[in-house]
Amino acid sequence: MKLARVRLREEVRRWAQAPLLGPGGRRTWVVELETTCGRSAKGEAAWLPRTGAEPCVPDLVAAWAWGWLGRTLPSAEAPTGLPAPVAWALTTALADLEGAWRPPAQLEENGLLSASEGTPEAVAEAWSRRIAARPEVRTWKVKVGRASLEDDLARLRALRLPPGTRLRLDPNRGWGAHDPATVWRALDGLPIEYVEEPVAWPRLGDWARAGVPCAADESITVDLALLAQAGLRALVLKPSVIGDLGAVLRLIESAEREGLTVVLSSSLEGPVGRRHLEALTTRLTRPSPAGLARDALLEPPESREHAAWSHDTDPLARAAAEHGDAVALETSDTTLTFAAWHHAAAERAAVLGRRSGERLAVEIDGPEGAIELLAILRSGAVACLVPPGVQQQPAMDQVGATWPSAGTGEPPGIDLGQPATLLWSSGSRGAPRAIAHSLGQHLSSAAASHTHTPFSVGDRWIASLRMHHVGGLALLFRALSAGGTVVFPGDRPLEALAPTHLSWVPTQLVRAPDAPPPTLRHVLIGGAAAPPELIRQRRALGWPVKTTYGSTELASQACTSTVDADPRCSGAALACRVVEALPAIRAWGPTVCLGVWSDGALQPLTDADGWLPTGDVGTLDDDGTLRVLGRADTMFISGGENVFPETIERALCAHPAVRSVVVVDVPDPLWGARPWAFVEGDLTLAAALDHLRERLPRHAWVDRVLPWEPEGVGSTGKPRRAWFRERAHALSRGDA
Repeated sequence: MKLARVRLREEVRRWAQAPLLGPGGRRTWVVELETTCGRSAKGEAAWLPRTGAEPCVPDLVAAWAWGWLGRTLPSAEAPTGLPAPVAWALTTALADLEGAWRPPAQLEENGLLSASEGTPEAVAEAWSRRIAARPEVRTWKVKVGRASLEDDLARLRALRLPPGTRLRLDPNRGWGAHDPATVWRALDGLPIEYVEEPVAWPRLGDWARAGVPCAADESITVDLALLAQAGLRALVLKPSVIGDLGAVLRLIESAEREGLTVVLSSSLEGPVGRRHLEALTTRLTRPSPAGLARDALLEPPESREHAAWSHDTDPLARAAAEHGDAVALETSDTTLTFAAWHHAAAERAAVLGRRSGERLAVEIDGPEGAIELLAILRSGAVACLVPPGVQQQPAMDQVGATWPSAGTGEPPGIDLGQPATLLWSSGSRGAPRAIAHSLGQHLSSAAASHTHTPFSVGDRWIASLRMHHVGGLALLFRALSAGGTVVFPGDRPLEALAPTHLSWVPTQLVRAPDAPPPTLRHVLIGGAAAPPELIRQRRALGWPVKTTYGSTELASQACTSTVDADPRCSGAALACRVVEALPAIRAWGPTVCLGVWSDGALQPLTDADGWLPTGDVGTLDDDGTLRVLGRADTMFISGGENVFPETIERALCAHPAVRSVVVVDVPDPLWGARPWAFVEGDLTLAAALDHLRERLPRHAWVDRVLPWEPEGVGSTGKPRRAWFRERAHALSRGDA
């Protein structure tokens, strides 16, 4: 099934028995997916106050929608890389489209009793009337722990309960000051099914061992086997707090395997969300009354359509409608608004005509190239972002590209899911490859970047990187996505450009002046591993530096740090990206490329489940922060020890005399291989060894320091490791 349209609706309801939600009502988001074959399904995202501040849900849905429109939808059990409520909404809608649910049986649910004030007698009387009014409900969840324990007990003792009624107490960790045995004796005689998290773990285990029938909720972070061993009875789950349907199903399976009863609970969703909770009960082997709070709705919702996206949405036409008079592109002597860009691209597309499936070359070094790019995409052709100079003709020959010329027929317009661009990888580790992406994937990358590094009308991102590489081209899509201005600098000095955003490689940061421009708010560093000491020094001078991890294959950034993060790390995954380090790093998400152009066709680079092996090795911290150790294909073994050239490079770059460095392996008859370093800067071998002795083990000390060779640097300023390795091998053989 291919995705045709995505709609987002905002709903606000008022609920009874939910005092923590406040008087303003309860906002949820309903997302609707429609396929090209006309099927549709909805999911609902409900944010709970205790899960933190609600992010901009429309921006998150946009990042997901752009990337999948016009393409085959992912599995409902695949990860989304989105915050839990949004992930739950999208994956449950996908499950509907897949027909993954069995028809739910008649669902038994618990009622909800809650009160923040009132005498014990008055509260008990109100609760008793509520229970009597719903004789079909046999299980009641009671919110306790907000009053004193004495008042809670008095309320419970004064309840009038029909025979067969069961109570689930939820103190929300509010009974931590009390002895479990004493509390349980005080509850003796009441029909208690369980007490949900009277205290936090590990004391929760003490309560269970004291004989209190305890339950944990989805926030528990310990192994479920430990809960079962401690004697806990149940696990109460709000699926929308967990996230992806696949993660929810795995947690349910694990809990039931340990003998825990799974109790599903709502986040006060509306009918769409409740229907998915009902459907989820069909996956339970031992269904238990669910906490859906169906009776708590006070009035119909206020509802409004918030946004919509379609597979044939033209992003430039959309930007022209939303930001028409805002400046999209600027050079030293001209500006181009979004409206003017749209008009010029339409005129040029009319000249090109219908060119579906052709591969047309384009160079972008100013507004004319940006106009040509959008005209090519509207003509139905694939835009080939060819490199300049001597690499240009071989690149065109590699993919069969031609320069644009006048054509015939009506331009077909945009299809977000079709191949739109071919971009050449940097070639830093071998021959450059032509990587294909859809326009929707580029827009998904831009939208995800915007959620982390906002780029809106009035902002100015300097085009410091050439646009035949993804780090440069991405700026145009970020402008289309959110309305910022892309500035082509020409010969103007940095401060005269009044930049708010920069994308640089480490070499540019090395050569930057001491003081940043006063307008600057974001500096993204990528393209190569940046020395941590360089990041620390520049941040100390006021440069707002964020480290990143990404690639051509991932349509630019996959991870981005904050300005105060550990400079050795690359940050956490952006919206809609999933990054794993096992330790081999792999990535999944809507921006993973369509494939590489080879032998006249696109060849996929992913495995059967859509994961892209990046070729890098690293670790993930508990908070999802990525630390890249190096390339799997550059690691070598010296005397039985693993050596990562990137680790040595980072250490050497901390030396004040070093501006750039590349470390490569050279065959050695005794050790198998040894590291040699090409250094830009005044560094002797003796100084290098003195520096490395304090930082790295003996097997990572370099054997030779060689002078820097500019011929080995690519057009982006990124060293081509394969070139330097061949050069070192030639020197070691005496061939050079």
